[in-house]
Parts: sequence; C-alpha cells; structure tokens
Amino acid sequence: MRSTSTASAFIGETYSTRQRFFGSAGGGSLASASSEARNAASVLPEPVGATTRTSEPSPIALQAPSCAAVGALKAPVNQPRVAGENESSAAFAMFPIVHRTTDNAARSARAAAPPAPRPRYGHAGHRPDAWTQNGAMTTCGAHGTAADGGPPAAVAPRADGEWARHWQYAGLPGLDLLRARYVRHAFPRHSHDGFVIAVVTGGIEEVGLSGGAVRAGHGGVVMLNPEVPHSARAGEREGWSYDTLYPSARLVADVARETTGLRGAPGLTETVADAPQIGRLITEVHRAAEAGDALAADSLLRLVLARLLGRYGGPSAARTPRTAGAGAAARAKDLLEQRMTGPPSLEQLAHEVGGSPFALLRAFKAAYGMPPHTWLTDARVRRARALLERGAAPAAAAVAVGFTDQPHLNRHFTRIVGVPPGAYRRERAARPR
Repeated sequence: MRSTSTASAFIGETYSTRQRFFGSAGGGSLASASSEARNAASVLPEPVGATTRTSEPSPIALQAPSCAAVGALKAPVNQPRVAGENESSAAFAMFPIVHRTTDNAARSARAAAPPAPRPRYGHAGHRPDAWTQNGAMTTCGAHGTAADGGPPAAVAPRADGEWARHWQYAGLPGLDLLRARYVRHAFPRHSHDGFVIAVVTGGIEEVGLSGGAVRAGHGGVVMLNPEVPHSARAGEREGWSYDTLYPSARLVADVARETTGLRGAPGLTETVADAPQIGRLITEVHRAAEAGDALAADSLLRLVLARLLGRYGGPSAARTPRTAGAGAAARAKDLLEQRMTGPPSLEQLAHEVGGSPFALLRAFKAAYGMPPHTWLTDARVRRARALLERGAAPAAAAVAVGFTDQPHLNRHFTRIVGVPPGAYRRERAARPR
C-alpha cells in the first residue's frame, strides 16, 4: 500500500507536470510520450476516492481550429452534452454549418434537396462538424490522420470511408487492440469475456445496453465490463471513429490488486465518462504499440487501467441474476456450448432443461441479456476467434464452430468483431511469437 504522503503528493501535482507528461494539445510526439512513459512507475494513479480536479483545461478545449475543437463545443441550452464535450461556449454552436462550394450545379442540387436531419447528441441537441475562421471552412475529414483518429499507415480505407485494424501486439500480452472508423456498420448484441475500454476520436458512438442507449462524442471514454451484453452503432450519419483496448479480466485484476483497495473481481461503475486525458492515454497506447515500443505501450496501458480503476473502479456486479429460471437458463447455456455444431430447437432445449419454450426465452434473456440463438452466434464467433488465433483457416473454423460455410462465418464474424475473419487471422499470423 502507498504511504499517505505519497498519495497526497500525487493529488497535489501541478497541471504543468501533467501537461509535460501528456504533451501538447495536438497529441505530442511519440518520442516524448515514450520518454515520459518510461518513468510512468513514478507517476502513481489517482487513489480510490480521490477528487478529480476540473480546473485544468481539457486537451480538446486547447485545440482550435481542429476536429477535436468541434467536440468541445457546448450543446444547446438545457440539453445534455455528449461525453467528451466540455462547457467552453461558442456562439455559432447553435447554427447549422454550410459547406462552401464554387460548383453552381452542386449548390443548386443541394438547395433543391430536402433538409437532412440534424445529428442528435446525448438525448437531444446538435453541434457543428466544422470550424469557421477568417471566412475559411475547416471540416473534419472522412479519414483524418493517425494523430486525429485516422487509419494507421497499414490500413487502407474502403470506398465508403470505413476502415478497421483489429490486432495484437506481442509486447502487450492479454490485450487486443482495435482502431476503426465505421459509418454504416452496426454491431449486433454481443458481449466480451474481457473489458472494453475505448475513446471516441471522431463522430458519435451509440452503445445499446439493457437499460437503454448511451452516447459518447469526441474525447468520451466508453467502458464495458466482461460479459455485458451490448450493441453499437453510429450516433450520427457521418459515423464514428475510436481507439479501443480489450484487456483481459486477469490483467485488469492484476492492476487493481496492485494499485487499489478493491476486493474480489474488479469492475468499472460507469459506461461513458468525460475523461479526455485518459482518452489521450488510450490513443498513446495504440501509437506506442504501432511503433513497436513495448516499454512505453505497457507503461501507458497500466497507467490507463490504474486511472480508470482509481476513478470508476468498484466490485464487479453479479453477471447472472438470481431469478426463478436462472438455473434452467444456465443449463440451457451449457447444453448450447456443448452442442454448438448441432444445437437443439428451442422446444427441445426447453424440454431438456425442464420448462416451456417461452419461459426459457424469458429466463435466458434475463440471465444473459440476449435470447438463446443470439447468444449461440456470439459464442460461435468467440470460438472461431480462438481457432483463427491458433492458425486455423476461416473455412475450417466455420465448420468447426457450427456455421454452414465460410460466408456464413464471414457475415456474423464481421458484424460482431468489426473485421473479416481473414483479416483477423492475418494480423495474428504476422505477430511475432
């Protein structure tokens, strides 16, 4: 356990020290981030229960004009803001943005077209997607750059502007990484066996949970505990981009044990948070991993986890409610897992666990957040991922987990994981063993 004086010293650190560690508002260089990361052991995480200062300027508020500055605009009065937006005011935040053009035909066509619906932020409101300065329009581009949420050098965007890289770095065991931009892609209801920690780097992400949808804008941090059923899609027509970390439950537990007083399995108590500095650290983990700097990547990753656990950590909630049908639901899940390649019908399944089909449907959804057939698809994709990571060909993995053929696997795998199984396998085959 840390001494009281050490913890107090950390709480009392000045903003200038933090600014030196996190770099300039534009993200800083990897070299400077890596240099400071090598000393990350001396930078203790915020203690559990420590008060977070709100007086220091947000990194997004320091960028103007830029895509990040758009995320710092204030939402309309009496409207909730998306995580990632701070309260810096801008008079033009209430007005629609007009993109200038010298093409008269294009202007006439646009004038004749019906007005497009404004994107929604939070539960209501809107914000512009461009910044006007000295009569010039600076827009947030479809692709951007690696520094502002654009694709890594090794990834080529598709014609629709979507791109994704889902990979592992040998210097970060127990972690998967995803950097992506999605426009039309929507993730169906699914869950993960580890944690999901992401920062939205552009646009808006809408996450569907059992209690309703939550939305995160530029700089917002999204956190999901293991086995939490959720879906995800763009919260505006321009889509969203994000940097995501998938740390294993064991890795998070190791960091919690070393840096907090949490007992038992740790969890995160918030789903969306306005934590731009932590969001920048998440992006720096990606940059360091892409540069092959294992020391910086590992140091930054542990700092991210320690900060999140210090601010939002708590005991992990029970995953399975104690309802009357919970026992039948658990037995049904075990049967589906054992007979993944030849599952029974709902009626047969209900008969084998002792109950009626509708009673089993209700109990299963209450226990696992999705009906049995949706859970089975998710489970098949999980098992296919494990086979692909061991070098199995997509066609062989498809048959092994119960899909009819490779196109059947491709469709469900891409929807749930965000990349096709072939690309997923190639990334892992290229990883040094």
